[in-house]
Amino acid sequence: HPFELRFHYLRSINKTSIIEVADRMLKRNLTAAEWQQITDLVTKINQHYRNVQKGDRSSLRYNPETGTTLSINGQAFPPIPGSDFARFYFRIWLGEQPLSKKMRDALLGR
Repeated sequence: HPFELRFHYLRSINKTSIIEVADRMLKRNLTAAEWQQITDLVTKINQHYRNVQKGDRSSLRYNPETGTTLSINGQAFPPIPGSDFARFYFRIWLGEQPLSKKMRDALLGR
């Protein structure tokens, strides 16, 4: 099923911090084999992240037909194909050890 997470930034965050936190959360939520499976794709999506400012918006949208698309302030980047990438990458927010369990539970209606 298609799925989307939307973000509205309440403060500025630099690109390096975004990537470091995402990598840390992925490694916490994936097995070594799963991490190895998507490492090249993570590098690909990381190329599109940028410094964000207060008020900026981004989204990650998974569409089974096209893959996972990162958009920042309305600019969509080429999608990352495959359901495995989406299933693993969204664990940053929806995994067993997400960024925030409270946010995960709210997103999942728990």
